Amino acid sequence: MHEMSIVKRFMNIALDQLIQQGKENETVESVTLEVGEMTDLVPHYLQKYYEIASKGTPLEASKLIIEMIPMKVKCLDCGCEYNPMKTPDRLCPDCNSGNCHLLQGRDVSVSSITLRS
Repeated sequence: MHEMSIVKRFMNIALDQLIQQGKENETVESVTLEVGEMTDLVPHYLQKYYEIASKGTPLEASKLIIEMIPMKVKCLDCGCEYNPMKTPDRLCPDCNSGNCHLLQGRDVSVSSITLRS
C-alpha cells in the first residue's frame, strides 16, 4: 500500500495547484506524474489507487499519465553521466570508478495538470 500513500500525496499537490490557480471547479483531463526509477513504485498500482482515491474529487474522471525517469549518476572521478543499471557492475563506463553522485531517479513529482477545454 506504499503506492496509495504516494497517490494521496500527489493528488493533494495537484488539487492545491488547481486552487492556487483558481481552477478548482474546472474538469481535469489528465495528471502527469514523473516517477524515478529508484522509487520502486509500481505503475500498475499507482493507476489502480488513483482511480480509487480520485473518486469524489475534481480529479475523478481524469487520466493518470506516468512518465518513468531513469536513474542517472555522475562519476565524481571523470564527470561521465550514466545509468548504473545499464553498466557492468554498475561502474562508470569511462573510468570504471564506483565513486558517483545521484543526479536523478529518486523523485516523484506532478509535472503537469491538463484541463478539459
